[in-house]
Amino acid sequence: MTLHEVQEHEAETEGDHEEEILEQPGAGQNPYPELMKDTSFTRCLLVTRAGEHTDSFSRCLLPLGHGFPLYSPVGNLTSRPQEHIKQGVSVGDVGLIDERGQFTYFFNVFLPTTHPRQGEVLPDFVPMPPLDRSVDLREESQYHPPGTVLVSKGVLTSYLSKSPMYIEFKIKAREGAVWIFPHGASREDLISTTRLHEYIKTHALTWYRHINTGLSQLYPNASLYVVTGCDKTNSWANLSSLVPVTVRYDGRKRAYWDANVEYVTSSINRDPNKYTDNCAVFIRGIRVAVNPTLWTKHLLGSRPPEQLAYCSILATPILGIRARIRTWQEDRKGRLPAAIPGQEPRPYHPLEFAAQLVLNDSPEAAIAIVDDYMWAAVADGEEGTYFRMVDQLIRLLEAFDVVLENDIATLKRKEPEPRHTAILAWLRSLLILALGVKRRARNAARAKVGQVLPGPGPRL
Repeated sequence: MTLHEVQEHEAETEGDHEEEILEQPGAGQNPYPELMKDTSFTRCLLVTRAGEHTDSFSRCLLPLGHGFPLYSPVGNLTSRPQEHIKQGVSVGDVGLIDERGQFTYFFNVFLPTTHPRQGEVLPDFVPMPPLDRSVDLREESQYHPPGTVLVSKGVLTSYLSKSPMYIEFKIKAREGAVWIFPHGASREDLISTTRLHEYIKTHALTWYRHINTGLSQLYPNASLYVVTGCDKTNSWANLSSLVPVTVRYDGRKRAYWDANVEYVTSSINRDPNKYTDNCAVFIRGIRVAVNPTLWTKHLLGSRPPEQLAYCSILATPILGIRARIRTWQEDRKGRLPAAIPGQEPRPYHPLEFAAQLVLNDSPEAAIAIVDDYMWAAVADGEEGTYFRMVDQLIRLLEAFDVVLENDIATLKRKEPEPRHTAILAWLRSLLILALGVKRRARNAARAKVGQVLPGPGPRL
């Protein structure tokens, strides 16, 4: 049954369940109605300092536009089939990013139930037609050449030796991250992702109900990831720092980080083996969100959740005078908490908030689908702070239109404006400036973004 059919069925049977819901203890008695209007999505917690390495790592490297950076590329070795561990994250995998910064694998939409790489599927699972790699995928074996070094904003790189690699990183920002691929990394991407849309619409609600069965804290709306691309390697070194610091990567003999500093974590895969031959360092894909009304009825039973999922975003700059003042204050007075007691923040991904924007714009849609390629179009390599993220979401709305087709809401790139002669273009720009068209449009986009980021919730 599709989500559209579910909606029609609910309309027909609404009266049958209304009395039952009203009789449930506490139904409709929430003392914070504004906060609980929509509890399906991840909430934003504004913090003044970086608190978790997994959260900070994704915030730092997402602006590079390669996709979501996996803080733990190996992933869980106990909950996945052995064949999936050998192959690594692949196109068609359905899963999510957990609090440890690794991909939690559920199943693959292109593999039959009996395939050794297939995960735990639903009883009535029907896969999509299998992929033809030569036709359906775009592959590049050395997209990231050997010796690739990727750094976040505010990290200065000095090569003391290129071969073998011996590098000094001066992290001037209040948070920073580094990726090193000594052997390079490959890239694969699904050429057309629209072929997945109808399939996702048919099954999205069932998937969310399946993965959340028996959980007290639900995996939030828009957390499901359908992988459409990834970068893989068998050798890497990564580092996350929550303070300004200078560290060195030494690959001359036995590769290691000279980073024995508080608030700095690092990892290295020195010896490729059967578990690490195909580790995904970046993944790209589709984020799937279902209509909040359906979520409330089918996953919450029309009750508030026990806990709200949240991610943390820095409300203060990581570079400049204000950042240095904040660091000086912390050195003198100590570091304040940057997390909600008893809860781990989810790694931040802007597409979770983009999905909210899309559904807010098309509340009649059954699902929202947003793709990493959309975010890559506005990624600018800048810092991952709240103000930069707001600006990038505004630019996303300026570059894409929200469209609704067959109960699926998504983003479609705006058509380029027709070319004009130089004089006409100048007159047109002058008229737009005089009328304040762009300013009003940007203010409207800012108001939309403000509904979801930061949205309702606590501040630290």
